[in-house]
Amino acid sequence: MWTHQTGKAPLLPVSTVMVYDIGGGTLDVSILYVQKGSIEVVANGGDNDLGGTDFDTCIVEDLTKQVLSVAAVDDTCDDFLTTEPCAPHVLAQLAEEMKVQVSSSDTVTRTCAARTKKGCAELELILTKKRFEKVCGYLFERALNTVDDTLINGMLTKSDVDEVVLVGGTSRIPHMRDLLRKSVGVAKLNVEIDPDVMVAIGAASILD
Repeated sequence: MWTHQTGKAPLLPVSTVMVYDIGGGTLDVSILYVQKGSIEVVANGGDNDLGGTDFDTCIVEDLTKQVLSVAAVDDTCDDFLTTEPCAPHVLAQLAEEMKVQVSSSDTVTRTCAARTKKGCAELELILTKKRFEKVCGYLFERALNTVDDTLINGMLTKSDVDEVVLVGGTSRIPHMRDLLRKSVGVAKLNVEIDPDVMVAIGAASILD
């Protein structure tokens, strides 16, 4: 079995490892069979249209609905020069910030300025952890479906997986981790593997 000696937590001496790599724009899932220092790629899968930017877009859509319930998007308000307008590019920036912060907080709020029927006003935009998980639920479901498809391609079941290694910024979302851990049925996820090991795994995947 393979154990990689680094300053970080190594891969455990297991046989079957799932590498779950979800970054800003894509999701890649690899199933590896590890034995006596050798790596065999059993299956590859992924979603080339699923990543952190999709979750940002999902939040933007929700924030836009909040604004449209009382005002018009991209309608400037000179009365509040210190507050940015609720313009699409501003909402996109706020969405990315809120996505990161809602991972460690139950509720995140931001403000933007918009012209309402009663005049120019500062609007409070709210994103709770539960709301994020609900409105973006279809994206989390897609992320799990990719795991199922990859296992099927490799003629494996979830019980065959000994360890799951997480890679990529979007894998830091707590709800993503919880869903993946429960779905695969592992006690914990490996989130501390050395990035150099992942590079080696990626090379092995390409050469397979």
